[in-house]
Amino acid sequence: MAQRKSQPPLLRAASFAQGINPFSYDYENDLKLTVWQKLKIGFNTVLLLPLRVVFLVLAVVTAWLVSIVTMIGLSDTNQPHTGWRRRLSHAIPRLCRVILFGFGFWRVRTKGSCASRDEAPLIVLAPHSTYLDTFAAGMALPLPAVSVTKAANAKIPFIGSMLKAFQSIFVSRAERQSRNLVVNKIKERATTPGWPHVLIFPEGLCANRKALVKFKSGAFYPGLPVQPIIFRYPNKLDTVTWTFGGLSGAYSVYLTLCQFANFLEIEYLPVYKPSEEEKANPCLYASNVRKVMAKALELPTAEHSFEDVLLMMESQKLKMPLEAGIVEYHKLRDKLKMDLPQMKELISQFSEMDQNKDGNIDIKEFAAYLKLPITQELQDVFSMYDRNGDGLVNFREYVISMALISNPTNTEETLKCAFDLFDVNCDGHIDRKDLQLILESAFHSVDSSHVDELFETVGTDATAADGVSYEMFKQFCSKRPEYAVLFRRFTDDAFYSDLEDASYVAAAHEKAD
Repeated sequence: MAQRKSQPPLLRAASFAQGINPFSYDYENDLKLTVWQKLKIGFNTVLLLPLRVVFLVLAVVTAWLVSIVTMIGLSDTNQPHTGWRRRLSHAIPRLCRVILFGFGFWRVRTKGSCASRDEAPLIVLAPHSTYLDTFAAGMALPLPAVSVTKAANAKIPFIGSMLKAFQSIFVSRAERQSRNLVVNKIKERATTPGWPHVLIFPEGLCANRKALVKFKSGAFYPGLPVQPIIFRYPNKLDTVTWTFGGLSGAYSVYLTLCQFANFLEIEYLPVYKPSEEEKANPCLYASNVRKVMAKALELPTAEHSFEDVLLMMESQKLKMPLEAGIVEYHKLRDKLKMDLPQMKELISQFSEMDQNKDGNIDIKEFAAYLKLPITQELQDVFSMYDRNGDGLVNFREYVISMALISNPTNTEETLKCAFDLFDVNCDGHIDRKDLQLILESAFHSVDSSHVDELFETVGTDATAADGVSYEMFKQFCSKRPEYAVLFRRFTDDAFYSDLEDASYVAAAHEKAD
């Protein structure tokens, strides 16, 4: 067997995104409080925290009362506010500034200015990294904008009432129909006179400001001009960042309130007017606006999304590191035609292989899962999964290899040929002797314990005497398509010769990238 050649540059660079986890910010690794900082937090807990809590309670209750008054006698919430309701709403940006003041933002620097609604009816804000972005967005606009937010926010005490009073558009991430309705509402309110700006955080969730994650395309479907607004929090101690894999919201609030001064910069970028091509392609429009914002922020972009967070949650349930679930879901979905339920199923299979739960599979774990000895043949198959040649397979590599190598190989023809080859006696069943004969010829180091373990895995105790039927064999292979490549080793020399120069593997991985 020829030695495996080095992968093309595209493949070697493919694991870059795997090294970025935009949804992680934790106390131990990111905050790293010094002794002096801990002493200051303790001092401010006694002196500053009580005053700020009282101040913020009064400010939030005042904003809530304004929203309640705004709703009095309002029968049609699908029409923009007019008259005294609209005049009353002018208080909201000022109250948002008061709330930020209560959090220690003595001064908020701004650069540029907000465009009129006629010039840019849609406002997109990024990066979205903290609960404070809501108040920053509130003070950044002359009037309370129609914000697009997740449905769960409507249930938050006080905040939910304010969102409803100012006619926010609520979206349920779990319901496709809800997302379609939201797109229609965005377009309707952006094009109907009388409504204020429509405000959207296109990332759709909080990240850690290490990269701009994939923009949702909802804001870009109308094909109207948008004004990008970017936030910066240039604090020496970053207590405001809040993500799924990080500090709890309550602890983040506590630490922020215990800082004597916090800093925020708001920059209004020039209005972005879409080309005809961008109007016809909302995803392209979203991507190009993200590039403009990323350049202004001097940040990279990453194709992560809310679905990556869901896979992180699955990874956490399976006792693996959060980072194991980071795969750039949308990128793989589009190129591999694999949806979220399929990836959740694959991460469960991956967890079965990952015996030490470190988020990677080595050759020993791979062999143990397949119940086979470590041979040159098995190492050659493992190298197909190990895309960067580091001796480990992470979940992203596993997904790509299963989609482009194992599953396509796991055909009815391959399974039937393999079964017929194993069925030495041609009696329609594979018994231990049949299996041992084939495995010993393919893997010289195989012993009876490997044969017994694999046979019991494929069949059951009840059928051990009669052997394994083709239906049992097929059902087993459907759950473990990793065997398909090995079966092709037995049945198709031409297929295996393709692997010698890695051309098949390189082509498959290049397709995924």
